[in-house]
Amino acid sequence: MSNLEEIFMELLETSRCPVCFERCSSPVTCCINGHAICDKCRLTQKHCPVCRCNFSCEKHTILNKILEILPYQCKYEGCSQIVRNIKDHEKWCGYRPTSCRLCKWTGQVNYLTKHIIALHCFASADANRTIPEFRVDTSFSSTLPHFLFGQVFWKIIQYDHVKQKFNMKFVCVPNEDAEKKEEFHIRVEFNSEEISYHASSKVYYNPEYDETSKKNQILFDGNIFEHFVNNGLEYNLIVISNVGDSIK
Repeated sequence: MSNLEEIFMELLETSRCPVCFERCSSPVTCCINGHAICDKCRLTQKHCPVCRCNFSCEKHTILNKILEILPYQCKYEGCSQIVRNIKDHEKWCGYRPTSCRLCKWTGQVNYLTKHIIALHCFASADANRTIPEFRVDTSFSSTLPHFLFGQVFWKIIQYDHVKQKFNMKFVCVPNEDAEKKEEFHIRVEFNSEEISYHASSKVYYNPEYDETSKKNQILFDGNIFEHFVNNGLEYNLIVISNVGDSIK
């Protein structure tokens, strides 16, 4: 490590809040003795956590300017990135934590693919798919991982036979190689000799996807499936990226 790097790391260490140990950001609060505390912890502290003195009402212009230009170090274990826009980096960082929906494994996003290959299996990329255990009069749910266009996404199927609702949801787990603005286009088709139904949806590339939202999912009325169930439920799944590639 060079002298410049050592000085920079010392600056990062010095700028940490004594309560939460996160890096302070501007505007910062200091006590009358000059000890700094982050704005979040200031809300819970009546006195300086270091010397127990009162907080100062003065503006610390030079300190705030230094904190404004000082970059952040990624908080995730294994990542050595130091960047100015830390929120955007940590949102997409390949070292951020994730979990497997098929077992109790937790780990870093970059290792999710290896975990699934080693202990589970990815769903095939064939267009024609079958849910062999599907019955119109029985509720059903399943979760399968897909690996398409270099990314992992979970396909979650939920069928409620009482409410007659069939929901297919897609949750992307983009790794650090993902294009931040990329999105998938999903088309699901049910076909028989007499009739066909289909629906499409965008699958957004958002690491902070809210699963309670209505995005990234396709909803079918359960009453249609009496036309398509024959030793299971067959459907076609077509996945298209925004760059023109497709898997049918």
